[in-house]
Amino acid sequence: MGLGPSIKMTTLHHFRCPVTAVLSREENLEFPGIIVDGVSEVCDDKIYTAKRVADIAEAMRTDAAIVAIDGWGNHHVDFVNVIEQLGLRGIPSVGLSYVGLQGRLVCSNSYVNCVVDFNKSESGYESCVVGQNNLTDMDAVKAVALLKNKLKKAGKAVTSEDFGKNRTLRRLTRKAFQINEVRFGERTAISRGGILTIRKGIEKSIAVAEPRIQDIKVNIVQPGEHDFFVNSNLDYAPIACKVRGELGEGVTYLLSGVTVML
Repeated sequence: MGLGPSIKMTTLHHFRCPVTAVLSREENLEFPGIIVDGVSEVCDDKIYTAKRVADIAEAMRTDAAIVAIDGWGNHHVDFVNVIEQLGLRGIPSVGLSYVGLQGRLVCSNSYVNCVVDFNKSESGYESCVVGQNNLTDMDAVKAVALLKNKLKKAGKAVTSEDFGKNRTLRRLTRKAFQINEVRFGERTAISRGGILTIRKGIEKSIAVAEPRIQDIKVNIVQPGEHDFFVNSNLDYAPIACKVRGELGEGVTYLLSGVTVML
């Protein structure tokens, strides 16, 4: 429950996180950072982690928060616990979750008073289409607008004033290589015209190197080939590698126009 293909936020989604993108461009809000909180199985752990998230937010002197989750059912217990603990510390929040008719909150509290539902299905139920009910740019824009409104109601001014002198602490440069076609060939390479060639039988070397892998199949899915069966435990990931520097800085090479589906 709560991790179906239509609502699951993949690696590619987080690589292009809409909330991060919108907040990074926002001139009227200072964006201090992101806190990642896992989903616990035990109720006491859910409360414990929610308290720690709120403690970190309070230590960062956070005025308000956006709480996003990519699940429902049991996951919503963690979701509402975080919102409650933030509220107890005077930090108003806006929630982002799949709800619809199928994912209605299994529990709530007085602090859960503003949730953006990113269900996109007309039926209100989760579908088998990958990414159909994902968090999008428009959902992020709505959340930021609602967050500003909450700040104003709390008496915290939202203005266009500069937050002091701009400083570049770290810089990340992404160098993109546009891929226009993918094919199999004798060796893996990128050639003129943006053609990515994948070596035939490349999966065999991977299977040999890892005894836990029973079998691998590599297929090329062309644009428009959407209607075929996949298992629900999948992921989409960008093809990127760090060339220089550490996380959040340096230089990263990225292949655009192509992605990996697992």
